[in-house]
Amino acid sequence: MRRRPRRQRCVSVDGTMQGHGADIHLVSGKGGVGKTATACAIALGARRAGKKVLLCELDGKDQTSALLGVPKVGYALQEVFEDLFVVDINPRDALHEYVLLILKFEALYRAVFENRLVRAFVDLVPSLSELVMLGKIWFHAVQTEHDRRRFDVIVVDAPATGHLLALLEAPQAVYQTVPPGPMRDNAVLLRDMLRNPAQTQLHVVTTPEDSPVTEACTLLRGTQQAQVRLGPV
Repeated sequence: MRRRPRRQRCVSVDGTMQGHGADIHLVSGKGGVGKTATACAIALGARRAGKKVLLCELDGKDQTSALLGVPKVGYALQEVFEDLFVVDINPRDALHEYVLLILKFEALYRAVFENRLVRAFVDLVPSLSELVMLGKIWFHAVQTEHDRRRFDVIVVDAPATGHLLALLEAPQAVYQTVPPGPMRDNAVLLRDMLRNPAQTQLHVVTTPEDSPVTEACTLLRGTQQAQVRLGPV
């Protein structure tokens, strides 16, 4: 039976306590080949196996809600079935959440980041959108609740090939371009999360047609360059 969305419970973040954190399954491929349906299937399969699962869309068009038959998916986590949560991660809200973790005060965030000139500058920072969305995934991967990981598995309905490769390359790009400091340290955390074969794998979805197969091959080459483990295709 479908469950009504519940409010988030009190959780904490402790990346050391839970080792590498939740297992992460990235799902991508050419648009229209069924990657969202595949992501939903992986999430439901993990839930049936007794895992606590978070299914993420990245700046999506909310295709998940129709496939699962659940209410509209937004940035706030919703538990739509027992032990299955969904969320749509977008760069603006992810940046808001990230900055609040540092600044602590909403009024201070608004004073700085709602300034038109600051906003224009932030929008020009290379790879920042990708970095904060990955940061949101990392945050939930290491969240704890009652002295255990909040989620066992995180499934990411990732963007199509070109945008996904930019996402995978973002931590290394930031590491190579920004000076030592918190942003660079965070980039290392995210890079290590993506490159950890015990934690993260990428599933490439395709169909037996020229264009989807060509794009899948491009994605496979990019995955090797980004040093991300390849899962079932």
